[in-house]
Amino acid sequence: MAAGDKSGGPTEVPADVLEGLEAVRRSGAHMVERAHVLVLAKRMGYRRTVLWVEEHPDEYARGISHGFEASE
Repeated sequence: MAAGDKSGGPTEVPADVLEGLEAVRRSGAHMVERAHVLVLAKRMGYRRTVLWVEEHPDEYARGISHGFEASE
């Protein structure tokens, strides 16, 4: 299992990635539309969020269902 996987609990992401995901969500984006999330995060300047979503598609999908939280 991937680091941060709590098998049903929130998906852990770095704090700066969470900040980007939250900003995109607050913009009204449909978070299940991963490609749209990537475009918005890039436009909003959240490059680390873009990289994380691209590099962790399974964790991102799990986070959509179970939520995200900042890792320590």
